[in-house]
Amino acid sequence: MPISGSSATSSEVTVTEEELEYEEGGKYLARPKHGYPEEDLRPVQHPNNLGWYPVRLGEHFDGHRYIVLRKLGWGMNSNVWLARDMVEKRLVSLKILTHSRTKDQNIHSILDLNIVPKSGLEPEADEVKMLVKISEADPSHPGYKHFPQLLHKFAIESVHGSHICLVTEVLCDGSEYFQTLPLEIDDPDAMIGLDAYLPLKVVKELTRQLLRAVLYLHEACGILHGDIKHTHVLFRPKDIDRIAAKELLTNPSTIHPDVGDSPTRLTAPMSQPLPLPFPPTRRTKRKSCHEDGMDTFDWELTLVDMGHSSWTAYHYSEDIQPLAFEHLKSF
Repeated sequence: MPISGSSATSSEVTVTEEELEYEEGGKYLARPKHGYPEEDLRPVQHPNNLGWYPVRLGEHFDGHRYIVLRKLGWGMNSNVWLARDMVEKRLVSLKILTHSRTKDQNIHSILDLNIVPKSGLEPEADEVKMLVKISEADPSHPGYKHFPQLLHKFAIESVHGSHICLVTEVLCDGSEYFQTLPLEIDDPDAMIGLDAYLPLKVVKELTRQLLRAVLYLHEACGILHGDIKHTHVLFRPKDIDRIAAKELLTNPSTIHPDVGDSPTRLTAPMSQPLPLPFPPTRRTKRKSCHEDGMDTFDWELTLVDMGHSSWTAYHYSEDIQPLAFEHLKSF
């Protein structure tokens, strides 16, 4: 029976009972049996080990071009890192696919820009091809800017085998930002949620930008996302370098302190996504949106994660989104 576990990323992770340790009385421990706080970093072959690359803070990739500064998150198919591009002199996001995910791709075709990878029989086989299509299809389309741009790609090796590395722009997580914009319950501009109330103009702007993104996928790329949810929405602020520098200074990158004493035990960096910065003036209950500086938006919404997407001409699945997020009318 699958058991839902939490991670420090925007993706939900599921583990099996066999991979969890037990306390007396059969209570599950929070940490999987492999002993690592987040993804399984064991350098061994195991049926439940998908082959994550064990990145170290300060590690160099692609020669000495990329230097890892921080772990941004991880999911079942990859881990994601903040890195410095020493050639272009900018910050980038480095997504390293698991060996299992890499095997689903036509790695030689993907890494050669002059070869178009052949579509696979599963969505996993076309994920990178879709990212290339999104980055190149139509830069003039109003929805083009609502996707992270694929800047570079290369491959690395580990004890598990090959890993595809995807270099994109750096984005921010907006969950904390939007959860701290409450209004009075009786405010006519409030959208009432369980924990917070967003200004109606913010909800409209988020919806407008998300619809532009979906329209770009459908019209320019011939792609159906298939997994639209809040965890797959990130944000592009106006000054990401300043935001990242401040976050690295005030909240330094760190590693989990309790991953064991074994000489072969690898360090486990902690997931620390970059938060979208708060408005210049924090909201109070009596402030209007105008007083709070919310008439203008200092960010752009971006839609991420093509892991469950399909081509409009070929559907891998007829599911339009995860069951938990489907509207009743879709049934």
